[in-house]
Amino acid sequence: MVNPGTAIRLEKAGYAVYGMDYEGYGKSSGLQAYISTFDNVVNDCSDFFIDICESLSSGSFLCLKAIVESDNWRFASDEMVKPDENVNYQEEFITNSHGLKLFTCKWVPKRDEPKALIFICHGYAMECSITMSSTAIRFVKEGYAVYGIDYQGHGKSSGLHGYIEDFDSIVHDCSVHFSSICENEENKGKMRFLVGESMGGAVALLLHKKMPDYWHGAVLVAPMCKIADEMKPPAAVTYVLRGVSRLVPTWKSFNLTQDIIDLAFKRLLRGKP
Repeated sequence: MVNPGTAIRLEKAGYAVYGMDYEGYGKSSGLQAYISTFDNVVNDCSDFFIDICESLSSGSFLCLKAIVESDNWRFASDEMVKPDENVNYQEEFITNSHGLKLFTCKWVPKRDEPKALIFICHGYAMECSITMSSTAIRFVKEGYAVYGIDYQGHGKSSGLHGYIEDFDSIVHDCSVHFSSICENEENKGKMRFLVGESMGGAVALLLHKKMPDYWHGAVLVAPMCKIADEMKPPAAVTYVLRGVSRLVPTWKSFNLTQDIIDLAFKRLLRGKP
């Protein structure tokens, strides 16, 4: 399933995005999550995307486009939430122990009593209300209440964007907020689960380690817990960078003057790959 938060952001940047559920995934036919051969998945995508490119190409650009049905979505304070009569979405700012304002949000069933609580931990330089909204809504449709928080320096929370002075403070903020929700009268006795994606996987693991008997389980999605040995820079480079980070921790390694989306996506001139 295509992440609608990502698609909508690309559409706002002037792109159109096509998505496809592989066989056995999402709304496509086939045994759920079963891949008979990986080549079939690649061939299906290749045929579909090439058909789109050939039918929509124009001028000197090779276009890969996707349709985003904006009329089928509603926006609440800049984030996209797929309309559903049983999903109640709310936002709130809280203040942490350092006086920073942190953005929080929740997706809860409107009519039914949630059967359990799910707390989502987003990745580095991400946030919870847009990129995690489709995941949260699917959980609510299954009967769960879902809660999220933007870490300090992330999303709509206060702090220098992308800067993490102390990882323990992020874990502490999440622990305080999540446990306060669990201790609300209406939530007492309900099972509690963590869902962490990328760096959020590390946050979820540390939350569980902090109170191992408190949480009933955790789901880790591509958790960023360790840098693979083959991905590590040379030891000398690591030593220098650690020294620089201690001396000038907020120094920008790169001074970006353009929009990050414009830098991340390139247009290919036909015949000049």
